[in-house]
Amino acid sequence: MAGINIAASVNPFATASLSQSTFPYNPTASLGYIPMTGTTGGIDVSQYFGTVPTLQMPDMGATLSAYVQNLISNIQIPSFNITTSVQSSASASASGSSSSSGSASSSSQQIADTKSDLKPGLFKGRLAGKEALVSSLCHKYNVSPALVASIIGLESGWGTSNLAMHNNFGGYRAAGDLGKNEKGFGYFSTVEKGLEAMIKNLAGYTRYSDVAQVNFNNLDSIGRHYCEGGVWSSRVREMYNSRVSNYLA
Repeated sequence: MAGINIAASVNPFATASLSQSTFPYNPTASLGYIPMTGTTGGIDVSQYFGTVPTLQMPDMGATLSAYVQNLISNIQIPSFNITTSVQSSASASASGSSSSSGSASSSSQQIADTKSDLKPGLFKGRLAGKEALVSSLCHKYNVSPALVASIIGLESGWGTSNLAMHNNFGGYRAAGDLGKNEKGFGYFSTVEKGLEAMIKNLAGYTRYSDVAQVNFNNLDSIGRHYCEGGVWSSRVREMYNSRVSNYLA
């Protein structure tokens, strides 16, 4: 009984280095079995296989290096401007935190931006450039801007008197936010506070039955309550005729 080389049947390329071993084998040509060779006692597979190709292993170091370099060169790293983001956040925070503390400044700016009934150049000293502010406060309290400007001219020399240096522009005789002097004239910490106290006080003159509105039509009646004597109202008119009338918008 012929034998079969099992090692060769498992790995037909290793028959030269493996020992011969036999296994009962009963070939039947009709079943299409691979024929045995008489020389080796194994299966002759040379007719079924061509030349075995040599496996060429790639240079993994070079290939991996090229792959990594290509990968790195194609990585898209997103960028963003941290400084701009921080500045935007800081600006938003600063805007929010100052909304309440800066309300007075914002209000003053809004007043200054409104259309003025008085042209620039009318006032001097502490009031230089404050024509729009005076005009807006007059509208707020429904008082004539021309009348207020004329009183300021008489009482403070258009904003240059010693009392004006303490932000009292209308001879306001009551304590301001900084108190008052020995004669009872109020001192104020800002121009805005001094102007508003004066104009608000004038607006209150409508409490008198002979003052329908605070304007030139009621100047004589206002004069009787504003200042003792009969020359005050005439001097206010002089301020209007000599200067204020030329600065009406």
